Amino acid sequence: MKTETTHSPPALLTVKEVARFLRLSDSGVRKLANKGDIPAVRVGGSLRFRRDAIERLSGTKITASDPVA
Repeated sequence: MKTETTHSPPALLTVKEVARFLRLSDSGVRKLANKGDIPAVRVGGSLRFRRDAIERLSGTKITASDPVA
């Protein structure tokens, strides 16, 4: 029996991934995160964004076919 694997986007997204999904510049995403308009966490000095928070913000589910990578 062959099992199909579905690929889902990672739970934490980078600035670049969020920028591509929201169609913003990287610096625009950083500015919004620094102002607290987009929830973000720092991981090793880099900003990361929870996928579910970005989905709520945009009102859209992020799928494997979305331009986040």
